[in-house]
Amino acid sequence: MSYDEKTGALTVQASLSEGDGRRVIGKVREHTLATDIYAAWGGGDTAATPLETLAFALGSCVVTTARTMANKAGLPVSSISARVEGAIDLAGAMRPGSGVRMGFPGLSVIVDIEGDLSDDAKQALLDRVSACCPVCDTIGGGADVSVVMKGKE
Repeated sequence: MSYDEKTGALTVQASLSEGDGRRVIGKVREHTLATDIYAAWGGGDTAATPLETLAFALGSCVVTTARTMANKAGLPVSSISARVEGAIDLAGAMRPGSGVRMGFPGLSVIVDIEGDLSDDAKQALLDRVSACCPVCDTIGGGADVSVVMKGKE
């Protein structure tokens, strides 16, 4: 990770490689992360799937952003939790060219804010969060993704 104070750009990097079975092991800074797939699909089910990890990243960014904004505004929020839901049609992933989207057509983040705030104040906080959450913006904005061979980047 590097941060350029002049431009405000934060560069994030993850390095990944295959582990045993269908497991993928990655390093982000000094942290180790892993994904796996369901046993029924040939994996060991030793970690969350990549799709579950994406849902976790989205939910954790919403919770973190909400906590940061609540603290900055001095709001009386005692706890914030979230549940992320989405369904994917595997026909797209299993049959490219089928016309079925390969990814999530949408994800829902259901947030529970505990504290001495009205429902309107909680919704106003969530509106600000959804406008400022980097993962919400990345997913919702359809970030360009390029998959290139090493040496051709």
